[in-house]
Amino acid sequence: MKKALLIGLPVLLIGAVIGLGVLGIVPIPGLSPKKKPGANLYAANKMYGEAKEALPEKPKAIARAAPPKPKPAPPVKEKPQPDPVRGAKRLAKLWNPMQPSEVVAITKDWRESDLALVLSQMESEAASAILAALEPARASRLSREIQRLAAQPPAETN
Repeated sequence: MKKALLIGLPVLLIGAVIGLGVLGIVPIPGLSPKKKPGANLYAANKMYGEAKEALPEKPKAIARAAPPKPKPAPPVKEKPQPDPVRGAKRLAKLWNPMQPSEVVAITKDWRESDLALVLSQMESEAASAILAALEPARASRLSREIQRLAAQPPAETN
């Protein structure tokens, strides 16, 4: 008899707790059903089948259609402007390891202003070797142009 009580009583208690959890009386996560929204103890009229009292409806205001807002104009994409200094830096990077005679042959028909911009971005040793390989008159004009470029204040960037 004691053995039956020791086994039967805990099984009965566990079964009762699980049953109460399934019914929703004891909240057990994962076992208890979800509560319906709006269900409360004060909803006695629904329990006993009483009809809801009809509330008077508020008169609906006549909505006037607002004039449609004009769509904003799409932003105008400006065509990117070429950056000569950036191009000169990239070209200077290519010309730095080249032989001066090769650079002189490549640039024989270049304008002095364009060539001076690239030479001003090159390493000093490479630029001086290229100037030494040029004709003296052209090297002189290029040197003056490089000096003029170096004397300009840097452009402000926003």
